[in-house]
Amino acid sequence: MNPQNYVALLEGLAAILGAVYIVLISNKSRLGWCFGIASCALFTVICFHHEYYGQGIIQALNTLMGFYGWWAWNRPAQTSYLSLWILGAALIASAISFSGSLFFFPQEQWSIHLDHTALLLSCFATYLTVRMIYENWYLWLGINAITSITAFHHEMYFFAGLSVVYLGLSFYGLYQWKK
Repeated sequence: MNPQNYVALLEGLAAILGAVYIVLISNKSRLGWCFGIASCALFTVICFHHEYYGQGIIQALNTLMGFYGWWAWNRPAQTSYLSLWILGAALIASAISFSGSLFFFPQEQWSIHLDHTALLLSCFATYLTVRMIYENWYLWLGINAITSITAFHHEMYFFAGLSVVYLGLSFYGLYQWKK
């Protein structure tokens, strides 16, 4: 078996672990963080292997946030809500991030600029998820759309597929957490 097949196999495993993660988190199961940690750790290695550094950093940060999520969800908590102006602020910060990326790194591909934006949004959305704040799901919808496009561009097809699955499951999480 050649090394590329091993990477594809690991990518498939990480995708399965990630899908289990999002289903469990949608159902507010603390166990989901274990699957998320494993998935993100594998994707960190895979992304760096593919020289997809922005997404690799996102995955590394999400691995660390998974440990925080596991700890924070140890005690029962209720879903809370933010006002929509905070989501608006996150979107404005994303636009600034994208513009700044274009300005400071004009030689980079379009996918890298989107990746920088996804990095900023992912940090904020993961924190909101850990704190069980309902609006995290709106951010994940955008992040998963961006990630599916950029992962496909980087020929990471399992990761792109997982991002599309995450997009669908984000609607499920939105519904579940609204109940």
